[in-house]
Amino acid sequence: MTEFSLSSTDLSLPASVSLLSIRILKLLNVNNKDGQLEVLISAIPSLETLLLERCAFKNYNLTISSTQLKNFYIYGGIPSSVVISTPNLISLKFNINNKKPATMTFDCDLLSLSNAMIGNVDICSQSWIQLLSAIKNARSLILSENFFQQLVQEVRKDDPLLNFIQIPFYNLKGLELVK
Repeated sequence: MTEFSLSSTDLSLPASVSLLSIRILKLLNVNNKDGQLEVLISAIPSLETLLLERCAFKNYNLTISSTQLKNFYIYGGIPSSVVISTPNLISLKFNINNKKPATMTFDCDLLSLSNAMIGNVDICSQSWIQLLSAIKNARSLILSENFFQQLVQEVRKDDPLLNFIQIPFYNLKGLELVK
């Protein structure tokens, strides 16, 4: 088995878990608490694709750390603080809807990033800089109208950090703007 999916459940793991052959992890409508997602990810050393869709996170900070992860997709809400440490990421897709802006930190350069699709992103000002810096190596970007509207709103807040960012996108070969 190389793919593991969980849907509409609470994530609750035994004390010891090892899923050596899994390459794809899909969590749909899964309730996460007490660091269970991090335990699951660390139990899958060969994880290449992670999909989190409409998952709930109960009062904790999330760290996505995987040296083998190549594809990371998140749709729906995220916890109030997320750290992403995935140095070999090739594909990144975000469509984040939170009740209040979250803090997102990228702990590494995404030098291998080939494509990124950024839809709605409810994150705080400092995280905008992190996100833009993280996707700067992408060769292909798909950015939503919501992304630009949110970015303009952040810049209008007169945050000195956002007013003077100059992030070059030297590798960019394709840019698509979508509704």
